[in-house]
Amino acid sequence: MITLFQHPFCPHSRFVRLVFGEYGLDLKLVEERVWERREDFLKINPVGKVPTLLIDGRPLDESCDCAACRRFSRAYLRHLYVSDEILGLRLLSLHNVHFLVSLMRGARAAIQAGTFDSWASEWLDRLASGPDSQT
Repeated sequence: MITLFQHPFCPHSRFVRLVFGEYGLDLKLVEERVWERREDFLKINPVGKVPTLLIDGRPLDESCDCAACRRFSRAYLRHLYVSDEILGLRLLSLHNVHFLVSLMRGARAAIQAGTFDSWASEWLDRLASGPDSQT
């Protein structure tokens, strides 16, 4: 996801929104008041000027070692999906299949070790607690 920190009356911010709209790219807009510079914004841009672009370069899943997560960023995969590019669907399918194969590999190893009940309850607890706790 690309985040645009902008002020609605700034002509440069308007230009960035027009260019991204022309190319069909979507932005997450964050209104930034330059007279009220927030600390988190100043970490991104110490000068505190708008427009400022922030690109999410993290992988889809940081604990995954599939080709989609190793080679492509979350922002690029989202762009492919939103643009209805077939490559986006292929990469997401690759990631999903890799996740399921890894899950079954872990279950098989737990069954062979005789620890399936504890493995399953640990995995279900991690799943129920949300995506932030899975890393």
